[in-house]
Amino acid sequence: MAIKPLASVTLGNLQYTEQAVAITATLALLPAVNAVTVTLPAGVRFEAAPDDDGVLELDSGDADGAGADTIVTGKVRAIRRTPRAVEATIGDAGAELARYRPAGTYEKSSAADVIRALAGEADASVASIDIDLPLAAYVAHQARTAAEHVATLAAWGGGFAGVNGDGELFVMQLPEGQPELALRWGRELIDYEVRELPSTSAKRLRVGFGTAGSESAPEALRPSVDPLPADSPTPGMDAIWMAAPALRVPKAAATASAAADAFAAAEGKRVRARCYLQPQLRPGMVIEVQDTPDGLSGGPWIITRVTHRLRPAYGGLTTFEAVTGEGGGLGDLLAAALGALGSLF
Repeated sequence: MAIKPLASVTLGNLQYTEQAVAITATLALLPAVNAVTVTLPAGVRFEAAPDDDGVLELDSGDADGAGADTIVTGKVRAIRRTPRAVEATIGDAGAELARYRPAGTYEKSSAADVIRALAGEADASVASIDIDLPLAAYVAHQARTAAEHVATLAAWGGGFAGVNGDGELFVMQLPEGQPELALRWGRELIDYEVRELPSTSAKRLRVGFGTAGSESAPEALRPSVDPLPADSPTPGMDAIWMAAPALRVPKAAATASAAADAFAAAEGKRVRARCYLQPQLRPGMVIEVQDTPDGLSGGPWIITRVTHRLRPAYGGLTTFEAVTGEGGGLGDLLAAALGALGSLF
């Protein structure tokens, strides 16, 4: 029995289920923006305007599947018309964060509090924030967009940020543990490419300046020439220093440095794959690949980018990019880093 993928696109007050000539949806972690491009024949009734609501739902058509998945919920961001077609682009809350350039300073706060404030200013809903990073002060300057500030704070806290299918911002820790989904080579997967990159033993350190025990301590904003983490090795072949003056609390500097090492380890092995349409795949998900040919790692993999393409004449395909989830994870690195701080707390 043939599998026929299904799509439902809502643009303004109208819903399209059979009329789309082509659909492309790209999902990625912040500061990238999740976006959907829908192409309709020029003769189809079309009334949507920029800033109207837009939603894409996809169903792989597999009888064993769980039904339709909501891919993107957002607004119509652009409309392009030609004599033959109408093309509409939907962007989610990531677009709001990407076009907003904040100008504010947040004191005696946390990364989660700053992220919530930035999201509120950009009119973006928040689903969850799972990072613990104390900040004596953080300057959200206009040299970066709100999306870039959120991505930076998430990375310092040992996680990453994205927007879910309901259009809500989430910030999660670098995943550890069992994969959420298994794909099989020769069943769902069509192409599979694994790249391994050279590793280095050099420690990566997000170096702040200050000696305050907490973000609310009286000396938290006092200028200091002492680097954090306090036991940082001299920069050189064995240590890579990355300045982050906002990290003025030992716990914050230790967390951000452990996170930098964890991300570097994750990026040492990467995968790019193509499969039949898998709408459930999203950035941040942990998967594994079973029955791989000899010599190819099956993961686990942490997905960083997904593209769904649907063509009525050809069916649907999904491509994804991911980094390895085989490392010890942030938890082990952070425990070691915080343990070394000793009397600074």
